[in-house]
Amino acid sequence: MIIDRANAREPKWKWLLVVPAFIVGFFVPGFLARISWEFGSSWIPFLDAVWARVGEFMQAVSDGGFSVAFAAIVAPRAKKFVAITAAAIMVTVIGILLTNSVVTDYYRGAPGLEVFWDVLLIAVTPIAGVAAAIYFATSNE
Repeated sequence: MIIDRANAREPKWKWLLVVPAFIVGFFVPGFLARISWEFGSSWIPFLDAVWARVGEFMQAVSDGGFSVAFAAIVAPRAKKFVAITAAAIMVTVIGILLTNSVVTDYYRGAPGLEVFWDVLLIAVTPIAGVAAAIYFATSNE
C-alpha cells in the first residue's frame, strides 16, 4: 500500500496549539528578555536605571514579534493567515487597552516623559507583531 503524504491531511488537534503558542509567545520571551537584561545591568555599577529602559523596550518588541511568530510556526497550514490574524488580534486588543487608559484618565498626574515612554512601549508591541506578520505573509514557505 502506498501512502500519499502530499495529500494527507494534518490532524485537526494541531490547530488547538495555535492559541497557547500565541499566549506563550506573548509572555515568555518578553519576560526572559527583561529578566536577563535586568540581571545583566544590575551587575554593572551606575547603569541600572539607564539600562532598565532598554530591557523594557526589548520586552515590548519580543512580546509583539514572538507572539505572532509562535502562532504562525505552530500552525499546521495557512501560516500566512494565522500570522495576519494574530497580528490583527494583537493590534485590536492593545488598541482597546490604550483607548481604555486614555478614556479612564489613567495617566492623570503622571510626568509627561513617563506617559510618552509608556505609550511608546504600548505602540511598539503591535508594530513588532505586524512586522512579524509581514515577514510570514511574504515568505515563500
